[in-house]
Amino acid sequence: MQSAGSASDSDAASVNVGGLLSVCVQASAAAGEIIRSFQRSGFQTEFKSDESPVTQADINAQKLIVALLRKYRSNLVYVGEEDASLSNASDPPTTDLQPDDSLVDCSLVPEEYQSVPLAELCVFIDPLDGTREFVRGNWASVTTLIGIAVRGLPVAGVIGQPFGPLGNGEARTVYGMPGVGLHGIERQQRRLGALTLTVSSTAALEARTAAIGCDDILWGSGTGFKSLLVLGGDADVFLHSGTYLWDICAPAALLAVLGGTCTDLHGHAVPFESSVSTRYEYSDGGLMTLGIDDSGRARIYESLSTVRNSN
Repeated sequence: MQSAGSASDSDAASVNVGGLLSVCVQASAAAGEIIRSFQRSGFQTEFKSDESPVTQADINAQKLIVALLRKYRSNLVYVGEEDASLSNASDPPTTDLQPDDSLVDCSLVPEEYQSVPLAELCVFIDPLDGTREFVRGNWASVTTLIGIAVRGLPVAGVIGQPFGPLGNGEARTVYGMPGVGLHGIERQQRRLGALTLTVSSTAALEARTAAIGCDDILWGSGTGFKSLLVLGGDADVFLHSGTYLWDICAPAALLAVLGGTCTDLHGHAVPFESSVSTRYEYSDGGLMTLGIDDSGRARIYESLSTVRNSN
């Protein structure tokens, strides 16, 4: 958990979440430019203590995001995947960009989010989700994720695709929050009665995937990429084996705009608190759903419980 900077003229004690979302949209787009520059020039891959890969693109993208947030609200609390790398850096993150809080129409923001105390808010940042796919050259799976949680609830988010939906086109930014709506993606009509699941092809999920009994499976990599499959109507359910709050805050917020859910495998909502472990307590996995009613979700949770009970 980090606090974004020292005292400055941006030292207000509260924030309009719409204005903050606007700056996050700006930051995501700028981070995408950094990621694309490394794709063009080449990069080295290193490995963290947990053996997950990291590149300078990950680190520089978070530096830019943090620097812009720091300029906007110096005391904003954030949690980022590359916090350890930034805390070890000799120089604090800086940027020549000025925060732009006009990209979102703040007049549409519900009253409860027009002036939120910073103490009740946290921004979760994954500057480059899908680093393994970035290293492999699977550009479509690469995303930048910035989520805003208020009092532990995911309220607003941004998913940036630096290389576009197909990995070879113009960058796309998907963002939204209550009142403002969802922008940057159109949800296609789902086939009535059919259930499509998106999941990573890992052995840990094989039994759970089979238990759900879906009609179709879309294999994918990267939390942001699979979340976009649900948001766009290509899939109804995203099943994962456990992840980090910086991966799922933005997708959870965007799903909530459309009436979707983000839960653990028991149906409990994920708490997005900056004081909890960044690997949330429901580490045996979770679900994101959209367009499935309460009875449909209950059936899925019951099916998954049979897998847990048999282990």
